[in-house]
Order: sequence, then structure tokens, then C-alpha cells
Amino acid sequence: MVEHFESNKWMDLYDPKKETKICLFLYVVIQKKFKVHKFVKYIGTQCSITHLMVYYNKMAKVHDEKLLIYFFYEILSGVTFSWYIRLDKTKVRIWKELVDTFIKQYKFNMDVALEKSSL
Repeated sequence: MVEHFESNKWMDLYDPKKETKICLFLYVVIQKKFKVHKFVKYIGTQCSITHLMVYYNKMAKVHDEKLLIYFFYEILSGVTFSWYIRLDKTKVRIWKELVDTFIKQYKFNMDVALEKSSL
């Protein structure tokens, strides 16, 4: 499926001066020796809490909220990745805000899992 960007927004990808429009979190300092773990991708149909817990546990040694937010896309795929890219960066400044926004967006998966378990 091809994603469609709003009127020439894709052209911002070629202009480093417009990075503030396309990057969720700017000015992240990543040490050369830092390696990102391999994650099972979240596609929006599983329990969002479980995925957050796995991500946070694998990133436990990271004590930098910017890095937690910056690498969050690594656990996302498909529509969940598109959701992340389109987040309003003014509303996600800290890790807790990202977690709350993610849980709110995919809360229906937790509700469905609870209903299935009660059967």
C-alpha cells in the first residue's frame, strides 16, 4: 500500500532545513557504540501494553527519554508506523506522553483481549 503525503510534504524529505516538520524528535545524540535491539513489530492487532513492556525492558539501559522516543518506531510496522510518523510532535515531548498516546490509540486491542478471555 502506497502512503500519500499531504501536498508536496514528501519534498521536505530532501531539505535538511525542514527537518523540524518531518522528525518527531530532533537533536538526539546517539553514541557510536549504541546498538538498537531487534524487536517484534507491532502491527496494531496485539496487546499494546505487552509491546511497550518488551520495548522498555530491552531498552532498560537507555536512560534517555529522547532515545526511547526516537527508537520507538523500531517496534512498529504498517499502520502503526504510519500512525507514529503522523503524531503531533508538540503533544509528544516526553516518554510518558508517547506511552499514553500509544495506549489510547490501540486501547481497543486490550479491550478485545479482555472480552475473549472472559469467554
